[in-house]
Amino acid sequence: MFFIEYNDIPFNRQKDITYARIVLDYRPQQNKKERKHITVGGNLINYPDNVSTKNMEVTTAKILFHSVISTPKARFW
Repeated sequence: MFFIEYNDIPFNRQKDITYARIVLDYRPQQNKKERKHITVGGNLINYPDNVSTKNMEVTTAKILFHSVISTPKARFW
């Protein structure tokens, strides 16, 4: 990611400008107490390629859930 001046943006691309949000969080109950990340305005991103994520097959989900259910004291997060 890099930043440029607003005046350097071509006129036909000015509608494609998005935003970034810096998130800082403190969670004392977690092992990693300080959390920080940047989110980008996904509703404003103009990306010409496929942006979807692949989902798993039903069989894969069944195997995963069965593994957790059949393991004593297993937890699923």
